[in-house]
Amino acid sequence: MPGGSVDNCITFQPVQNHVVIGDDSTIDFSKYYHFIPMPDLRAFANAGFPFSRMADLSQTITVMPKTPNEAQMETLLNTVGFIGAQTGFPAINLTVTDDGSTIQGKDADIMIVGGIPDKLKDDKQIDLLVQATESWVKTPMRQTPFPGIVLKRGRERSRGRNPVNADLFRCDGGGDWLPVAV
Repeated sequence: MPGGSVDNCITFQPVQNHVVIGDDSTIDFSKYYHFIPMPDLRAFANAGFPFSRMADLSQTITVMPKTPNEAQMETLLNTVGFIGAQTGFPAINLTVTDDGSTIQGKDADIMIVGGIPDKLKDDKQIDLLVQATESWVKTPMRQTPFPGIVLKRGRERSRGRNPVNADLFRCDGGGDWLPVAV
């Protein structure tokens, strides 16, 4: 009789499981949570994150002033357009409000255009968020020289003469490759 004493100890191997995913299968990572310390303005500037987490901005609430000026409207439209360009999908489910009190306690990504609403100015979490962002903006970063210039090594003809080695460059990723003889 197995088990019950040291002399009768028997090890059983678990059944090996194998999984095969079919070619027509899909995996949905839409509810997968990513970790990134926030606020991270670099993530926002490069990909619109965290607002771009849901491509249609369905979990984003934007707080605008009751009577936004032209610059505030331009900021909203440019930001939403930028996020849409990053996700490849229009912001058809964005919620826009002028009442800052409606966002308290909401489980959503909150974008405030203009000043912080009066009802939120005394909130300590908002103050911490502003301080963290301010600290991040004021922290100097190491700048790489000429970030918009792409260098490529190649062979190029120099005005009908013999081919010469040249560095080919293009500013900001657009236009023609221009030779610079070395």
